[in-house]
Amino acid sequence: EKTPAYSRLPEYSDISAEQFFNVIVPAQQPIVSRGFAKNWPLVAAAKHTPQAFVAYLKRFYNGNKASILLGHPDIKGRFFYNEDMTGVNYIKGEERLDLYLDRLLDLMNKEIYPAASIQNILPSYILPGLTDENSSDFFPDIEPRLWLGNQAVVSAHYDSSDNLACAVAGRRRFVLFPPGQVANLYPVSLNLTPAGASVSLVNLHDPDFDRYPLFKTALENACSAELYPGDAIFIPMLWWHHVDSLEKLNGLINYWWNGSA
Repeated sequence: EKTPAYSRLPEYSDISAEQFFNVIVPAQQPIVSRGFAKNWPLVAAAKHTPQAFVAYLKRFYNGNKASILLGHPDIKGRFFYNEDMTGVNYIKGEERLDLYLDRLLDLMNKEIYPAASIQNILPSYILPGLTDENSSDFFPDIEPRLWLGNQAVVSAHYDSSDNLACAVAGRRRFVLFPPGQVANLYPVSLNLTPAGASVSLVNLHDPDFDRYPLFKTALENACSAELYPGDAIFIPMLWWHHVDSLEKLNGLINYWWNGSA
């Protein structure tokens, strides 16, 4: 699709923890850290082949089931509400992680396939030891979260904590909106939300400007970045972010923390 000309985020490489926490985080402006996790074996496996990435994850698997979201091919990867806003457009189930990963590999060869996503899992619960081999000295005391799936669209939403999100497999595109754009994003106020956070009602890839005219202003103030395996993005708390997972096998590890603590 045609990608709007978003402004690009500042990029850093070989950033130190001191610079990150003393300079970047206090400024509360998003940045990209290229190669943040370039030394992780998980990233090296993903850069080799998707099969190597799956095999590496399976080494740590303890048999626990994960909560999986599945969406019909018609939703084009966009986990969202159903048409009349009475529910969501996907189903939720439990599955063994090894079977799920094998299924993702199988679906890579299909023309038409469902959207599949595992969101926000603690590695210690399902892949103990994974973060011992793939750790960051930025966050010695914070257990990260793991996200695994195929091509998916996560509508713009915000977190109430600072967030460092690191692509470990596949490419991810982030479109960020400053907190002050909230009124132009048409956030839904329903208790029922696809990811547990308030989300924008506007489809970024097919915006209905007749219905959501202020969204044009939001787009004018948006910034974007594309992450490759090993790259990370700092998303300050309350910054809205839309996320596209761009390949048929994607992985992300992120750290949430209270930046004012």
